[in-house]
Amino acid sequence: MTWFCRNEDHMSGLETILERNPAIREAQELYERFTADEKMMALCEARRKYLADVATFKIVSHDEGYSEGLAKGEEIGLVKGKAEGEEIGLGEGEENTTTAMYRNGIAVEQISQITSKSVEEVRFIVEKHL
Repeated sequence: MTWFCRNEDHMSGLETILERNPAIREAQELYERFTADEKMMALCEARRKYLADVATFKIVSHDEGYSEGLAKGEEIGLVKGKAEGEEIGLGEGEENTTTAMYRNGIAVEQISQITSKSVEEVRFIVEKHL
């Protein structure tokens, strides 16, 4: 809500909105509790960084996978080769991101939360790349 009320003139309007609408007041209170929790904010930031890394890796992996897929496509057909190359590239990109987070000191359990992978999957990936 404070984003919509960018200056002092509009902040009084926020108080009125919060007084008149219990649902918005509750959402504002939840937001304030969430942003005050350092652990939750750290997890949120780690998740944001992970998603940005994955997006970057997907772009790079897509390009690399596409090139690899085209080469294989000459042997087994363009469509099948492209799909196989993209799958290989995306998988490697996600594994590289997971390993990079571990090397940067993020605990396996947090990586599991951020990536939605099981703790066992994260450990397997990390051990595979170390």
